[in-house]
Amino acid sequence: MKNLVKTFVVLFLFISQIGLAQISTDVLIGLSSNSAVARGVDNSLVPTIRSKTYPSVLVNVNYALDKHFFVSSGIELTRSGFDILEGTSFDLLGLNVPIGAKVSYSEKIYSIPLHLGFNVPTSFGSVYAKSGVNYAIGGGGNYRLIADSIFDYVVVDDPIPYGDRVNKTELTASLGLGLAWNYGLGQLKIEGNYQHGLTDKLIQENLDLAMRTKKIGVRAGYSVRF
Repeated sequence: MKNLVKTFVVLFLFISQIGLAQISTDVLIGLSSNSAVARGVDNSLVPTIRSKTYPSVLVNVNYALDKHFFVSSGIELTRSGFDILEGTSFDLLGLNVPIGAKVSYSEKIYSIPLHLGFNVPTSFGSVYAKSGVNYAIGGGGNYRLIADSIFDYVVVDDPIPYGDRVNKTELTASLGLGLAWNYGLGQLKIEGNYQHGLTDKLIQENLDLAMRTKKIGVRAGYSVRF
């Protein structure tokens, strides 16, 4: 994974030095619904996973290669998380989760996207699509064991234990579709984005269980051309 990330970074830096026709910077604010996909166990044994919604802020730089193609990268600040529920007892992150309880997972994320995009000019601005990868770095968070009854009762509230069970870094595939309207010195933008983990985030070896994150979101903001 490290070699793949290094390859994309070197490619981006090379392209940024070859005298491109146009550069623009986006500042986009949005919301994303975060969840996870379980791997390695029978579907009948997979606990129920409930998504969580978090805000995000993305600062992105776009380099136009020609009239249609562009590359982009930047940094996104957001959170990732989900609830894990089960009607039977199970073990996760070292917790013995009893019947009727749930694990609530929440983590701060610093994400570095690297995308190749295709832009179609229109009378009002442009329509664009982009795809690539995101390199996500965990910035800490917590997981809570909650007794789910008439009133939720927090039994455990501990920091995320990065290591064998939780990977601090993650690589995700990303696909985005957007619209841009010419306005002032730049463009108003709105875009949808889908991400799916390419590497495992949570690992539970005794259950032969691994989880990869996924999210779908929408964001909007302004792009300034230089």
